Amino acid sequence: MRQLSGREKTLLIVGGVALVLFIYLFGLLLPALDSAGRLARTEASLNDKIATAARMYSQRSSLEQEIVSLRAQTEELTVSATDVKVAVMRKIDALASEHGVSVTSVRPDEPEPMPGFVKYPATVDIESDFAHLIRLLYELEQPDNRLWVEEVKISPGRGSAGELRATVQIAVYAPAPKDGKRDADA
Repeated sequence: MRQLSGREKTLLIVGGVALVLFIYLFGLLLPALDSAGRLARTEASLNDKIATAARMYSQRSSLEQEIVSLRAQTEELTVSATDVKVAVMRKIDALASEHGVSVTSVRPDEPEPMPGFVKYPATVDIESDFAHLIRLLYELEQPDNRLWVEEVKISPGRGSAGELRATVQIAVYAPAPKDGKRDADA
């Protein structure tokens, strides 16, 4: 083998150092920088999630109070399952007398179980003029009355020309009994 001259040795050493730097740069440094960028984006995303979770935890007590308030409002808007038919008849009678409407009959139908609730339908026959009938239907649907008008059939009345006869299908929704049994009077 031949001996390398000083210039060749220098070039060989510089080439070796360049090769090591090239391998270090493209094999280690650039992938590490790319990985660092991904980690920085992941860190920012996780910090955002932590901030969102912290806001949620800080709002927890107010949300719990709101849930309690909403449950209380739900309890107020639902009718207890005991004596629903009697409560419906009393409410219809009170509203009819308050609005000058003549109720000729109230026929409660069989309760219909639904998921989480029991539907108590009733058929009401009414005789009145148009304005009083509309006012009564409006009042039946108000939240404090807890009655739902599901169907209205209007026909001419027997008496004066302005009198109408209406058959109104009304329903009341009450929470289902906890033990899964239906009312004794249902």
